[in-house]
Amino acid sequence: MTKYQALPALAALLLAPIFLYLFFEQNTEAETCCPPPPRPAMVPRYPQNTSVTVYIDTTGLNTSSGFSDLEKQAVKDGIESWNGQPNNSGVTFSVQETNNPPTLPSKAHVVVVQYVDQQNAAAIADTQTFSSGEFVSNRIRFFQNIRNVFNIPQNQPPFVRTVTRHEGGQLWVLEIKRLWSGNDDHETWIRCRRIYYAV
Repeated sequence: MTKYQALPALAALLLAPIFLYLFFEQNTEAETCCPPPPRPAMVPRYPQNTSVTVYIDTTGLNTSSGFSDLEKQAVKDGIESWNGQPNNSGVTFSVQETNNPPTLPSKAHVVVVQYVDQQNAAAIADTQTFSSGEFVSNRIRFFQNIRNVFNIPQNQPPFVRTVTRHEGGQLWVLEIKRLWSGNDDHETWIRCRRIYYAV
């Protein structure tokens, strides 16, 4: 196989995660039957009714080593989309931009969002959780994979927002807990793939 014959296969391989994310985001909102994956009990969680400050690291903004303005706005939108959701967490995210984010672990409930200028074969983004006494902090890292899209101005913002929402759902989760739908003999999952605080 020549390098020119391999290009379509390579392009499909690089774009597959993007299409899967977008497909899942559009096709799971109405589902009420599939349980999201559990996290181990020892992973620290934000307490209910907590205000969490999210720092988007703007170091290298609009260069190859940092977020672009489009990416930064999509991350902000994705994080803030969790505010006010009917999930009984009471967690509210307040987003700030800074080129000097706090060191983690922190003596406050915070999230630091950073861009990593390298491809990652295992993840488009990941979340690392820390604790310091009663305080919980998280680092979300977005890898260069978020730029593996065609027509970046049109396609990248919804993709990055979807990835952010996925990572954001892991910031304050408990082990799997069901939410009662209001019917004593019926349990349901609200927004498939999300883990919520139990009622």
